[in-house]
Amino acid sequence: MPVLEMWLRHHSRQTIATLERDVSCEIQAVAMGALAKQLAGTMAGNTVHCTGFLNQRSLRNPRLVLHIEFVEFVKG
Repeated sequence: MPVLEMWLRHHSRQTIATLERDVSCEIQAVAMGALAKQLAGTMAGNTVHCTGFLNQRSLRNPRLVLHIEFVEFVKG
């Protein structure tokens, strides 16, 4: 099964307790199967909206990984 591993960078402005703050983080992500084939070589440097689910990397590694199920490329 094709597997595509990557890192996604998130930037946004969020409001918490009536205060606005800039939010930024990076998360490891993985796409599998037909989606991995479709995305190979296309995501680097692009702005995307991804949906999926979080799970630990493995039974021995509790680091969170986003398992991508859908990607929408944002024009602009």
